[in-house]
Amino acid sequence: TGGQARAHGRMLAAAGLASDIHVASPRGDAERAEAAADAIRAAAGIAARAAPLSAAVAGGEAIICLSLAERPLPLGAPPAEVVLASIGPFYPHAHEIDPALVASAACVVSDHPADRHCSTSTR
Repeated sequence: TGGQARAHGRMLAAAGLASDIHVASPRGDAERAEAAADAIRAAAGIAARAAPLSAAVAGGEAIICLSLAERPLPLGAPPAEVVLASIGPFYPHAHEIDPALVASAACVVSDHPADRHCSTSTR
């Protein structure tokens, strides 16, 4: 819901990769999510709205997590075939995405070479 979300919303819209963005606060801060959606809508000229985290995850084709969370975000199980991107955190001890969810992914691309893996089968 911060500056990073707003910047990514503008970039995704400019690249033609998003036409409707749902902004969610993992802490349930609806006012902050609404302010971020308003800023994305104004800057990018695309549909953007605040949504509860569960609704944003359940209805997304791509889920982009932009946080400095040290513990996994309460995402639940995203739909099959969804693209899940984690843009943070950068602390070595932090896990924004549940490690079990990462382990179940068909493909993981990481800036840590030891953490990269891809499978030709779908899970």
